[in-house]
Amino acid sequence: MHIKDRRAFLQLLTAAGAGMLAPAMLRAQQGMEQFYDLPTFGNVSFMHITDLQSAWKPLYYREPAEQAALESANANPPSVTGDALLQYYNLMIGSAQAYAFSSVDYEASAADYGPLGGIAHLASLIDIVKRSRKQAWLLDGGNGNLQSSAPWAAADKAITLHDTLGINLALPTQATIRAAIRTAVPAAHASDTPPSDGGVSAAAADQVGHVSSIAHNVFGPAHDKPLFAPYKLQKQNGVVVAVIGQAAHNEGFAKDNCDTNAGPGAKTDVNRPAAIPLDEQGLQRIVNDVRKQGAQAVLLLSRAGVNADIQLAARVTGIDVILGGRSATPLPEPILVPNKKGKTAVTNAGAQGRFLAVLDLDIRKNGLVDFRYNLLPVVAGFVQADSRMEKRLSAAYATADHNLSEKIAVTQGMLYRRGTFNGTWDELLLQAMLQQSGAQIALYPGYRWGPTLLAGVAITREDMINQLALGDTHMCSGILSGSQIHELLENAAAALFNTDAYERSEQDMMRTAGLRYRINPEQAPDKRITDVMVGSQPLVADEQYKVATWGVSLPSESAQVKAAHGVTEGEATTQSSDLESKEAAPVSGAATEGEAKAEVQEMPASTPPAMLDVVESYLRQKKIIPVMTPYLPEIIRK
Repeated sequence: MHIKDRRAFLQLLTAAGAGMLAPAMLRAQQGMEQFYDLPTFGNVSFMHITDLQSAWKPLYYREPAEQAALESANANPPSVTGDALLQYYNLMIGSAQAYAFSSVDYEASAADYGPLGGIAHLASLIDIVKRSRKQAWLLDGGNGNLQSSAPWAAADKAITLHDTLGINLALPTQATIRAAIRTAVPAAHASDTPPSDGGVSAAAADQVGHVSSIAHNVFGPAHDKPLFAPYKLQKQNGVVVAVIGQAAHNEGFAKDNCDTNAGPGAKTDVNRPAAIPLDEQGLQRIVNDVRKQGAQAVLLLSRAGVNADIQLAARVTGIDVILGGRSATPLPEPILVPNKKGKTAVTNAGAQGRFLAVLDLDIRKNGLVDFRYNLLPVVAGFVQADSRMEKRLSAAYATADHNLSEKIAVTQGMLYRRGTFNGTWDELLLQAMLQQSGAQIALYPGYRWGPTLLAGVAITREDMINQLALGDTHMCSGILSGSQIHELLENAAAALFNTDAYERSEQDMMRTAGLRYRINPEQAPDKRITDVMVGSQPLVADEQYKVATWGVSLPSESAQVKAAHGVTEGEATTQSSDLESKEAAPVSGAATEGEAKAEVQEMPASTPPAMLDVVESYLRQKKIIPVMTPYLPEIIRK
């Protein structure tokens, strides 16, 4: 269908149907005041933000045009994208909602509406909502501070900016969790009774500061008592609501992986799976407990991801609404999930400060009667920036703005990140890795953060940093066998397409350059990836390939030199250990000491280059970045 005809069709479809979002769509065409003028409803209100990721300035972010899923989920949220998403939610092409939630006509809509988010604009919108909902609490789903340009510019001021939003209750940050687990003393957890609102460990309380953190599933070494208050009972207008916290159960701590101790054999801060389980039975006990304490409604503030939240909602009863995060997948409407005792509404507020969720509840003596949920796009052109927050932001960037704004190159095409497989930003980063390393293959995990750059604009130093928001990470170069490479791809596919949603990594498929493959999401584990080609040749299991990675553990080149000359048993353990993704399950099967001696050629030891230097060198050499065509493997269905 021609775009003009398609636009007219969806406009007629919108006019004909009176969906939940129709009034908001009309407001989008009338201007800022009407767009954010939400009628009050019920007697209790909450606001929800999640995954700000240090995106303090307004930005562009194109939602995925494709999002492969298991066949049973393809036509439903959160997997529905593009035109199908607009039709599913009855959104009109050209509206602010269509721009915020989909990739359809993205560049034209970006020119019309401008960037989204920005902490000063978000703060202003929070104030607008509070005018009509004075008792509303602001809940934060975590991941407020990635190591992007904001903390890189002024690390001591980034958290201050975040806290000044007026957050009432939050999930603990990774840094807070890590510190609490490291300092926890087993003897201090003598009781099996979950702590009440004030029962937070001293170590955790020191880290939390003035924003209360809750998490029912973060445990210390003895695994007998949560390190944070599992929930908070909050009263609004005489109504008691319980908010339960659920930290991410499979989100690894970021770390640099380019050294001889990079593998799982090296010491780590914490055994992540043991410290943060996804405990349905424990959560059910807490829900039952808060109901006995008089909670008339129960909310779950979750970082499990959309698919895991949907699975949990079908199994745990008594939760009215799940306020979700981590997936970076905004849901325009709640997904109503039936369970044995009713229904649970699953929501997700997106990421990077581009949305503010407003939940209005009508709660009576016997519980929740009805609710309204609005996920408001923070359109920078629709809402005036908060002047006080804008001053704080300017102060935070004052010493680094000149350096951050330096223009390195110009892109001729749009650079974006999201999608099941490579985006155009991914292609740029992968090509930079190949050029710098001289490797045959480049790989890194399918990270979902990273703003979009429109065609024809300059790429600045800040843009580079925002795409590498893991801190001082390096590009690893090493030798992998064909079987190891295949295993990496299979593990990434398993983390993306696992039939058990609790086992999914909430990443997209591993980004690749230098190889091609076919993928069957419905196939059994270890059989999803087939027909892998390196250049024009099939991948050979026992052949050695030079590989460049970022965010994936590899024995460093200097470690392989040691292997070529013979190493001690302890050295061999660290340099030939399993491959490990920052956020995915470990991958086993590294080369043995004997294989390393036989196959790895001697090479001089070298310090792995920082990814920022790798990308900057590539951009300065190219100067003009042509339109990138992202690699999409062939998807095989039964």
